[in-house]
Amino acid sequence: MFINKYMLDLICISIIFICLYLILDSVEILINIKYYGFDSPISVNKFFLRKIYYKKKTLKFIYNQKVLKTIIRLRFLISLFILGLVILQIDSFLNSLAIFILIIFELYLRLRCQNRLSSSEHIIIFNLFCLFCTFLTKDYRILNFISLYIVICYTSNGIQKISSVKWRTGEGLKKLLKTNIYGNKLLVSIFHENKYIYFLLSWLIILFQLTFVFFIVNPHFCVIYLCLGVLFHLFLAIFMKLKDFFLAFLSSYPFLFFTFLEIHNIPININYFYIF
Repeated sequence: MFINKYMLDLICISIIFICLYLILDSVEILINIKYYGFDSPISVNKFFLRKIYYKKKTLKFIYNQKVLKTIIRLRFLISLFILGLVILQIDSFLNSLAIFILIIFELYLRLRCQNRLSSSEHIIIFNLFCLFCTFLTKDYRILNFISLYIVICYTSNGIQKISSVKWRTGEGLKKLLKTNIYGNKLLVSIFHENKYIYFLLSWLIILFQLTFVFFIVNPHFCVIYLCLGVLFHLFLAIFMKLKDFFLAFLSSYPFLFFTFLEIHNIPININYFYIF
C-alpha cells in the first residue's frame, strides 16, 4: 500500500504536533540551562540534568555538557526545519533524513537520561520511528502500530489506576493536584475538600482510559472518544502543566482515525463527513 495525498494530510498533522513538542521542549531545556545551569532541578519529564556523571571514560562524550547543549540546539533547528517543510507542503527526501536525525538525537538524550521516560517521551520516539519506516517502505499500514501503542498506553494507565485504592477513592487525584509539579492551587481551592468531586473525576478518567479501545466500534464512538481525548489532554495541559502529553498524544490521534478507517474498510480518499 502506497501513501496517497489524504494519508499525507494525516501524517502532516501528526508531524506538526511532534515538531511543536520538540521545539517547545528544546527551548524549555535551554532556558533552564542558561538561567539555572546543569544543577537545576528540572521537571520530571525532562532530562534530569542535575546529576552529570560518567560511568565509564569511554562514555565521557555522551555525558559532556557542551555536546548536550549542541544536540538540543540542533534538535530545535531540525524540528523547525521539518515544520517549515510541512507547512509549505514540500515533499522531499529531506523529511525522511531529518526525521532519522531526530531519532538519533532522541536516542542520545534518552541514553543520557538517568530516570525512566514519561509516556509522552516514549510516544514521540515511537511515532518518529514509525513515520521513518513508513517513508522508507511507502507502506502506511505501519502507522497502525502507533494506534495500538496509544490504546496500550491508555489501557495500562487505566488498569494501574483502578488497581489503586487511592485512585478508586479519589484520594490519588487529590494528592496529585496538591503536588508542586502537577498541582493546581486554583482547582484545589474550587474543589475544596469535596471528596465526591475527586471521586467522580477519578472514575471519569479511569473509565475513559479503560474504554478508549471502543473508539473502533463505529463512527460515532470514534468521534466521541477522539474529542474526549482532546479535551482530556487539553485539561491536563492547562491545569496540570502537561503540555508535552497534549502534543505527544495528539500527534498520534490522526493515526487512530486512520486505523478506524482501516478496520472498517473505509477508503482513505473519501469525504470523511459522509461516514458519520
